[in-house]
Amino acid sequence: MIGDQVFIHRAGEVIPEIISPIIEMRDGSEIRVETPVKCPLCHSHTYKDGDKIALICSGDDCPAKKLGRLEYFVGRAGMNIDGL
Repeated sequence: MIGDQVFIHRAGEVIPEIISPIIEMRDGSEIRVETPVKCPLCHSHTYKDGDKIALICSGDDCPAKKLGRLEYFVGRAGMNIDGL
């Protein structure tokens, strides 16, 4: 929840991992996060791929997916185009 205090630990090089919220520290001002069921850009339905945490847009014509594909293509893992 937004406003929760949590236990974290170092997972990997830098990225912390949330272990659990500290339920005893809640004061009632915390806000529950609603999982979106539609993409905010193209309004297609979202889904989870297996056990992954990320939500994926189901729209093939989604502008965010197109931008992501372009960024991957010109990045180091793809064509490695500097300055685009």
